[in-house]
Amino acid sequence: MSQDEEGRASSQKSGGAGDEQSAQAMEATRVTVDEVRERMERGEPFAFVDTRNPQAWAEADTKLPGAVRVPADEVEQHLQEIPRDRAVITYCT
Repeated sequence: MSQDEEGRASSQKSGGAGDEQSAQAMEATRVTVDEVRERMERGEPFAFVDTRNPQAWAEADTKLPGAVRVPADEVEQHLQEIPRDRAVITYCT
């Protein structure tokens, strides 16, 4: 994640089972690149979700290996692809 994306990342924790109430129970907070780096160094389990639109993703020089690609306007259709057993860090440009 570049410094450019620092203000655009957020971390979310799921409330539990995969029902609509759990999706509504997600808590989102902003995280910085340094905070993500610290969490990685501690071995904290989390997943990256790349929410860039297809054009922005195709034009990007940087893509995180293993990140789940879900355009921001399609999140509800792809909820089953987003891990629920760890913190989720979303990012875009």
